[in-house]
Amino acid sequence: MSNTMFIARALDASVLERVESGGVVTSILKCALETGHIDGVVTIKAKNNDRFSGIPVLITNPDELLDTIGSLHCSVPNIARFVKEYLDGGVSKKLAVVGKPCDIRAIIELQKRKQMSYRIPHKRCNLKNDKPVRFGKAEYKKRQEFILAKEVCQVCNESYDLDYPHHGLYGLGVKDDRTLVNICVTCHRLVHSTEGCYKSPKSRKEIEVIGWANNDEYEESV
Repeated sequence: MSNTMFIARALDASVLERVESGGVVTSILKCALETGHIDGVVTIKAKNNDRFSGIPVLITNPDELLDTIGSLHCSVPNIARFVKEYLDGGVSKKLAVVGKPCDIRAIIELQKRKQMSYRIPHKRCNLKNDKPVRFGKAEYKKRQEFILAKEVCQVCNESYDLDYPHHGLYGLGVKDDRTLVNICVTCHRLVHSTEGCYKSPKSRKEIEVIGWANNDEYEESV
């Protein structure tokens, strides 16, 4: 496989007994709930054990994730609407959402419009192969151009005096080229200053989330 894609399989016996594939998604979510990285998981569950009828649910007990294992053969309800209208847009809880690309895109668009919280966790469950990605010059330049085409700073949402794109995830050993964010000269100075976390319009975590959203948008465009 490439340095950004891996074949994986769950190690949890309780998961492997019921999965249709490798059980990786279930194991990651179970780990995130157990370690407190998230408060809940929004996913789809078979209605009355009917695999042809699914309903969105909020799971807060790691063991209850086992009841959501497997594929459903039905049209999935509007997950973004479920989170926005019934879970207060994720404002009061750190939620992980399981869905198709179109479901997640709807959530990202609602976040951009400030109709849903940016509190989406991106912490990993210590997977050995989950390493920061650094691209070659050609790919990195393509991503920079994609981000700069957004024209406005994504930190203050006001300035057009842009600097080079900023890494949403940065620091010794963790800088990830997938998390580029459009940023103006002033905000770039703020986030890297000793007082940046207090003066920047957005927190470091919020900027990281925007970076991951940009990555999803870029990968869908190529």
